[in-house]
Amino acid sequence: ANCNNNQLINITVSGNRPLGFYNYSINLQNKEFSELILCNADYSNLNNITIKGSDSKKNNGLLVVRTDYSNLTNINSSYTNIGIELISSSNNNLLNNSGSEIFLSSSSNNTLIRNIVNLDYSGISIHYGSNNILNNNYINSNGWGISLVSSSNNIITNNNINPTINILWIYSSSNNKIYQLDRDGKLI
Repeated sequence: ANCNNNQLINITVSGNRPLGFYNYSINLQNKEFSELILCNADYSNLNNITIKGSDSKKNNGLLVVRTDYSNLTNINSSYTNIGIELISSSNNNLLNNSGSEIFLSSSSNNTLIRNIVNLDYSGISIHYGSNNILNNNYINSNGWGISLVSSSNNIITNNNINPTINILWIYSSSNNKIYQLDRDGKLI
């Protein structure tokens, strides 16, 4: 996706909240959006951002495409389809975020620490990703806790997964290191 020549200016969407679109490095703090898109926005810093889609539908979220070396901190993306989605984005830090599913697709070398994922089909999913670190995340009331699909060399440590249908799903993945998964206060 090449976003360099696109501009979305003053667009209001679900819930009468703005759609944010940035295709350059941006520092955002204390903002609210209906949807937020970073595309080719390397070295961005987001802090204390609220993303809320429609009041009646689970839509929108934070979409990060081809964006590297960014910090996403204290993002609340609840009642959205996918809370935070990284596509072809690497070397990012996701810290202290909360909301719906976190999904990494073709994304590597990302660090996810102390994120809270509630009320969605999947908690944290990595598809076609490698060398990601998931540490001290809390996943609650999901169909799947953590899923790895065609992913390798990820490190998953000290994550708390409460009541889910399946704690861990691994498909066509190799060389992942998984330590100390906790379910309902008990190590598994």
